[in-house]
Amino acid sequence: MTALGIWLRAAVNPAELGVNRAYRAAYRPGVGRVMFFRCSRHRAAQQLVVTAAMEAMVGRAPVAGRVRVELELLFARLHRTGPARGLAVGDVDGPIKAVLDALEEAGVMADDGQVVEVSARKGWGKPPSLTVTVEELGP
Repeated sequence: MTALGIWLRAAVNPAELGVNRAYRAAYRPGVGRVMFFRCSRHRAAQQLVVTAAMEAMVGRAPVAGRVRVELELLFARLHRTGPARGLAVGDVDGPIKAVLDALEEAGVMADDGQVVEVSARKGWGKPPSLTVTVEELGP
């Protein structure tokens, strides 16, 4: 088993990678309907993950077999009221798809379908950050 670690400290806010922030709607008068487009902040955050993954892959071949991915998401704020009081503000499941797509785009693996196991945990931290660990499990 080979482990590849990618650390992004203060480079990306996991909240920007969430699926809730990926798309925006806008009315286009010339078209006469509402159009959906990918949010620039989401694209920029995903590109930071791609860049860091490409830097980590220098001199390494893409992972060929099954893959395990671990994510640690540190969000910038805490809930102040309600049942989630004291917990980080942000979804733990939202950024997973964006990170897997970024790893595929960076050439860490040929297809994000190779991922057979994902674990994610969230917390609070200043600055917000994302830590990704990719482990090859074999064929």
